[in-house]
Amino acid sequence: MSRTKYVTSQDVNYQKEVWRQFGRLYKIKREQAGLTQEDVAKKTLMNVKSISRIENGTPTKRETVQLLAMAIDWDMQDALEASGYLERIEGSRKPQNAAEFVKVLSDMGFDIQISADYEKLGPEQLQELIDDIQAKLMFRASRKQ
Repeated sequence: MSRTKYVTSQDVNYQKEVWRQFGRLYKIKREQAGLTQEDVAKKTLMNVKSISRIENGTPTKRETVQLLAMAIDWDMQDALEASGYLERIEGSRKPQNAAEFVKVLSDMGFDIQISADYEKLGPEQLQELIDDIQAKLMFRASRKQ
């Protein structure tokens, strides 16, 4: 038996406010990074108009939020939380090892398996893995635009 979920105007207004706040925060973070909308457009292969719309509160896909966050070096978890795609887990912190990183990716909706070899990664190797995955995410998200 499935339940019908009714969306109220309060739900809609809340979502609109989340996206308005996300857009404002993204603009602040972008400017703090010293980047223009044109700079972000070049890095993400998006057009400036889309970036402007998002900064003005237009909702966007999770992958686009991830792509935009990577373009300005904004912590992925913070960006996803600000957009409403991810709720902060109490006591959460940056992953300290490969297993924790895979858990974060899994929580973001990625189906990832980890081999025993990755369990032994040191901090530098883990950062290389993170950078590699972020580059692949940027490429994937840019192809969906």
